Amino acid sequence: MLTGKCTEKRHRFPLPGPEGLAARASFPNIVLSRALPGPQPGRIAWGMTASVFLSSALARTLDLRVPSNRWAAAGLLGGAALARLGGRSWVSSASTGLSAFAAWATARELDPDHPMTANAALPVTLALALLEKEENTAQAAGNILAALVALSSARILTASVGRVPSATDQAALAAQAVMGAAAGQHAAALLPGASLALSAQQNDEFALKESWSAAAALIAGLLPALLSTHAPGKAGMAELATAGALLAAPQLLERRAVSSETDAGHSTISSERVHLSHLLALGGLALGGVLGQSRAQLPLAVATLATAVMRRGEAQARS
Repeated sequence: MLTGKCTEKRHRFPLPGPEGLAARASFPNIVLSRALPGPQPGRIAWGMTASVFLSSALARTLDLRVPSNRWAAAGLLGGAALARLGGRSWVSSASTGLSAFAAWATARELDPDHPMTANAALPVTLALALLEKEENTAQAAGNILAALVALSSARILTASVGRVPSATDQAALAAQAVMGAAAGQHAAALLPGASLALSAQQNDEFALKESWSAAAALIAGLLPALLSTHAPGKAGMAELATAGALLAAPQLLERRAVSSETDAGHSTISSERVHLSHLLALGGLALGGVLGQSRAQLPLAVATLATAVMRRGEAQARS
């Protein structure tokens, strides 16, 4: 039986015997895995191996027995349902739900110690997304790609999973950069390379041993951006969220201790890496604002703003 300490902060929990199911989430895909008896706990139900997910630095466990995880799942499904009931297309509705979930997941990386930050980011993102004009299929796909890229980049830099990024993880980040840039999301496409480059500079057990992948990811994001002819998208509420997040930047520039453990459970999440994730988020938001791509970065903007608000509240409580 897989075991772990069941806490709200850690998102790594015991599985209730051979028939226990856990959802392993690497947004936007959720892979179901079953805890099997014997020495092979990492096999997906129906006989498929899950070693690639179990060794990934991008995949995190989503245990639906935890209140905040149920809130995230409800936000994803409920957000899509609300958008659909409001007359939006299936693609746009899915984009709305995934944006809300992405904001929650990104906030978990930016503020690992406070689940309430993520829980607040989800409904705010959902409300703002519903207030925005409906996206067409291409816009919806581009916005979800941007959210995926931002989340993956923050997760690698924060190292919240507790594993060194594998070659597969690095290739996945480069692929996300290419797809994001090809969809016109040039600001988001630069985040994977920046994330890998910053991670390579860290003197800890999760640092990349070689920095070539960072350069490759940057090139992957830059080339399609330079060749693309997509026009910047228009945004309304998303621009306000981005402006709010950037105005709250001083709250995120201060380094603070982090007490949450990694999913692997053998170390505490690095406060320096969390700080660098804050800088990565702010830089991406600033670049997205300049390029007119704030709509695609709505989940990142709300997650960043929620983190800043939580920090401000803590500071006032201490004073």
